[in-house]
Amino acid sequence: MQAALARALLREGDLPSGYVASYLGQTDATLANQTAGYGGFFANGDPTNPGPGGFQVFIAALAGFTDPASAAAQAGDVRGSAVSSLGQGVVLTPLPPQPGVAGAQLYSVDAPKNGGGQLTGFVIAWQHGRVLVVLAQLGLPPPVSPDIINAIAKRQDEKLRAAGL
Repeated sequence: MQAALARALLREGDLPSGYVASYLGQTDATLANQTAGYGGFFANGDPTNPGPGGFQVFIAALAGFTDPASAAAQAGDVRGSAVSSLGQGVVLTPLPPQPGVAGAQLYSVDAPKNGGGQLTGFVIAWQHGRVLVVLAQLGLPPPVSPDIINAIAKRQDEKLRAAGL
């Protein structure tokens, strides 16, 4: 499962131009019945000096489980786990279903203000068989619409199918 998740995870070429991976690798299996995890952090811009284009990030996380029911159970609690992963004070608000991946739940994200500003954007999550997928697109300034994250979610789902997951 771990090797399949690694093959299936999004890469720089799957994202809009300018994103560079600052982390691609195994993540800890911390959820109930989770057997594998793989994730990536991609940045576009310099967070210490964002300039006129700002600073944008994409976060991709794939979690593999023993069975589809375990993945489904965790998918139901994405809101709670995303808030704990993104930090204190983060608010995720469910948005209406979007075209793209069947069964995916899209959220708008409002993160707390800090010295560098406020990263806001979108999180989308869905179950794909034994895999839970969570993608986040955050930025300062924030993304204007969920169109990009929805398109990237479709690409991620295609890569999961191609990896046999």
